This record gives sequence, C-alpha cells and structure tokens, in this order.
Amino acid sequence: MKLPCRVTRGRCVTSVVLLIGVLFLTGCPGPGFVAHVLTGPPKVKARYTLAPRPTLVIVDDAQNALGDPNYPAVVGANVGFHLTQNQALEPTQIVSQDHLSSLAVQLGDRYLTTPIDRIGARLKAEQVIYVRVRSVKMQIAGAYYHPVATVEVKVIDAVQGTRLFPKAGGYIDPQTTPPGLTLSIELQRQTIDPNRRHASSMLARHLAERVGLEVAQVFYDHVPPEDSPGN
Repeated sequence: MKLPCRVTRGRCVTSVVLLIGVLFLTGCPGPGFVAHVLTGPPKVKARYTLAPRPTLVIVDDAQNALGDPNYPAVVGANVGFHLTQNQALEPTQIVSQDHLSSLAVQLGDRYLTTPIDRIGARLKAEQVIYVRVRSVKMQIAGAYYHPVATVEVKVIDAVQGTRLFPKAGGYIDPQTTPPGLTLSIELQRQTIDPNRRHASSMLARHLAERVGLEVAQVFYDHVPPEDSPGN
C-alpha cells in the first residue's frame, strides 16, 4: 500500500536529523560540513554576466605560446561549449570558431590589424570575448611538467566598439589600453614518458581545453575544479 505523502516526508526529515546526529557523534565538523553535504560545495560567483546576444570568442596567441596554431580554436570552442552547457548563453548565440577561421584566411595579413569589434561585426556577433595568451610554461626539468598559462580576458561590444568587461575607467591616457582580467591557469604537476609519441603535444592540448573552461567560468557561478590550486 502506498504511504501518504506526509509519512514519506516525515521519514526524510528523520533521515536528515539522523545524518546530522551521526556526523556530530563521530567528531565531524559542525554546521558548515553539514551544509556542504546537503547543498554541495560552495560556488564561485561569476565575475560578469553576459548579455544574451550573439557572441564570438577570439583567442589571440600571436607568439604561438600554446605550441600549435590550432589550439587557439580549441580554447575558443571550449569557452563556447562551457558557456552553453552552464546556461550562460544559448547554443545559437555562439559564433562558430570555423567561421572565425574562415574570416582569418579571407583577411590574410589584415586579420592581425583588424579591430576586434570589426571582426565581431563581420561575423554578425554583437559582443566578443577576447582572450589574449600572454605566456605558457610547460616543462620544469627533464620529463617533469607543470603546465601553466597566463591569459587576459576582455568583453567587447561589437556594435558600439566599447569595452563591457572589465570596465576601463580610471585611465587618463587615451593611447593606453587598460589591461583585461588576468587569469593564471595550471594543470597538476606530472611526468611524461619521453618515448610516448606526441605526449607533450597532448598535454598542451589539455591545457588549452582547461584555459577554455576557466575563461568560460568567469561568466557563470561554478564549483572550482577538484585539481585547481588550493583544492
């Protein structure tokens, strides 16, 4: 026979009370630990909320620091993927990296000198997430690796030609471009078998994918990855 809802709810409440009691009796941490168990780990708040507009991700790796000319597109694709997976934007609002690659080929040498907002406008984007790769360090010694990338993130309004994030206030010199949000992104220290073909290249790709994830996380509430520094 099916139990009434009030009985079922009563059992659920009793189970929660028993869980809390067991945690205290066994010497576990107090209410903070219980809240973590019941609601999950605390989330990091978004630094900026993207408007629901057509959005292009441009990854600028002018020095080929990522080690492969295809990896900026890997970063860009991962940014778009995680934004849509976490409902920061709709899939239809992300401009494909393939369209950006085609435009870069079409513009040739002019691509590097074309303003960010104009590239966005050419691809019918209304805002651009611009990621500049400042540095990448992979190898420490021998086969011992600690991949670390430093990137700078901005959001540009491709319609107005203005910066949306971070705000550029406080800069007096109009010739100075104020910096964006700087992120330091790293993977765990690890060793690589030097006899394993393309192992270092795959590690660099993994770093590129991680850069895409952590850039996307700037724009939505999230739980830090388990292997992030400090966890």
